[in-house]
Amino acid sequence: MKNIGMVVFVIASLVLWYFTMSGFYEWWGSGGVIAGFVLAPISAVYPFLFWFKEGVFPVLYFAVWAVGIVGYVVSSSDE
Repeated sequence: MKNIGMVVFVIASLVLWYFTMSGFYEWWGSGGVIAGFVLAPISAVYPFLFWFKEGVFPVLYFAVWAVGIVGYVVSSSDE
């Protein structure tokens, strides 16, 4: 289960990073892509940033975020 949890966590993290990069590109253009690489750790809080900036609750972003957290908990649990 630890390996499955870690794979789920990594995939969810990459998806959130992609959402962050696409959002920054949409907001700031090509400078947003550079900011996305520099500010990669902000992907963990990106659903909140999107919610604040756009004013729309991002259900998909929070769902991916929750799946990543569950994957992390599964990977860190004792068997």
